[in-house]
Amino acid sequence: MTFLESAKRQLLTKAYFQFSGRASRSEYWWFVLFLFFANIVTVILSVIIPVIGSLIYGLWSLYAIIPTFAVLCRRMHDSGHSSLFFWLQLPFWIIGGVIMVLSGFAAAASSGSYSDALAAGFGAMMIIGFVLCFVAFLFFVITFILTLMPSTPGQNKYGMPEGAAVQNAAPAATAAPAQGFGAVPPQWQQPAAAPQQPSQGNPFNKQ
Repeated sequence: MTFLESAKRQLLTKAYFQFSGRASRSEYWWFVLFLFFANIVTVILSVIIPVIGSLIYGLWSLYAIIPTFAVLCRRMHDSGHSSLFFWLQLPFWIIGGVIMVLSGFAAAASSGSYSDALAAGFGAMMIIGFVLCFVAFLFFVITFILTLMPSTPGQNKYGMPEGAAVQNAAPAATAAPAQGFGAVPPQWQQPAAAPQQPSQGNPFNKQ
């Protein structure tokens, strides 16, 4: 699958919402490259024309998030693995990030006037948030490694590889013998040969 084919499939076809099935390495990584360039363009637009560019960047980010998750799940399925490691990291990122941000804001708002007990509480919250984000990072590393794994040959529990049905049907379609002009018909369609008459010999040779 090429660069443009992958982008078109993820963004303009039913694969936009398709979390089941499989996606090859080329399909996934070509789309990742497309997202990289698209994000660079939208960020540049947001700098050059802040209002319109920021609106374009926000709309593009919202539009691209679903197919990004969908093709990632299909890529993990293609190597025969569950997408659970991807889904597990999301709550850890969200909860850990929120805890770290809130504890940081609370510590800054206190301006150093809090007691030792409150300082210890903020420190404990920061540690909890960091641990949750670290666990999320481990899940992210596992997910990244699984996206690099080769495709499972043939069918696995998530289905057949993309386009395998068409490839398997092609030999069957070409295997049938041609029945057009000049083709040799089956034996049962061939006309029966005329019976041969026994030779009578030359009557003048008889005595």
